[in-house]
Amino acid sequence: MKLYLCILLCLSGTGLLAQEVKQEQEQRVVVDQMPSEALRYLKTLTGNKKRIKYYREQDGESRSYEAKFKLRGSKYSVEFDQNGKLEDIEIIQDEREMGAALARVTNYLETQFERHRIEKIQAHYEPKPTFNAVTPGVPDAWELIVATKNTENKLERFEMTFDAAGKYLNSRKVVRRSYEFLLF
Repeated sequence: MKLYLCILLCLSGTGLLAQEVKQEQEQRVVVDQMPSEALRYLKTLTGNKKRIKYYREQDGESRSYEAKFKLRGSKYSVEFDQNGKLEDIEIIQDEREMGAALARVTNYLETQFERHRIEKIQAHYEPKPTFNAVTPGVPDAWELIVATKNTENKLERFEMTFDAAGKYLNSRKVVRRSYEFLLF
């Protein structure tokens, strides 16, 4: 019985080491291909949206739609499910926008990796009945793309999620798309 329990514990622990993989693929679509509910929601966002582009996105088995635009100098990404229901809103930020959360995030990265560089920071907002795009307020989470080098000098990229205070929540390894389909 003890042997069985020991084997079970060892095997269940290996699942904790496995990480999800982020392998997104975006395809540009025209406005007519976007779900109508998504377009209705985008019209409710106040402000003059510039350079709006629409995408169909696939991440593993998950499929969604996304609208990207600029509003008052910030880049927005608004993601919807296949039916047009809002999934999240992300705004690209720089490090100074993170405030006190940056120190906690930096401390986590320094303890986990030999070397690291933050490549992208997004303020992540969950769906709410009302969202003021002009003054969005404190984000629900921070989503970062981080390039790391480990002790073997191997470069890896991760999408890491931290809560609003900078506490680590989860990460996914970013896998670059193969470019074998390109012909030269």
